[in-house]
Amino acid sequence: NPYVKALIGGDKKKTKTHEKGGTKPVWEDTLVYNLEGKEEELEVFVMDDEVGRDDVIGYGLTHLDKLIVGKEPMWFTLKRNKDSDKRSGSISISVKFEGTYPPGKGPQ
Repeated sequence: NPYVKALIGGDKKKTKTHEKGGTKPVWEDTLVYNLEGKEEELEVFVMDDEVGRDDVIGYGLTHLDKLIVGKEPMWFTLKRNKDSDKRSGSISISVKFEGTYPPGKGPQ
């Protein structure tokens, strides 16, 4: 029963749990963040919803600058956890930015 937990700055959001998601779950959830311009990274955790304690299935990290200029869904290689180099899968994320860019942060 996987779900995704995403962190930008200190703001943590999560998708709904994909009941019986198996090895190729698909989420159509929208996670909304209000950015102030000082946030630098997006951390993604794919989790397995378990009774008691949820297990990490995969972990990915990217800089927001890469997402701001990208228009297509972005594929992330997931590692087993933050401290591992062992690959555990991949995830595709679509990002949409609305509003204005802080000074010096917009596309060049």
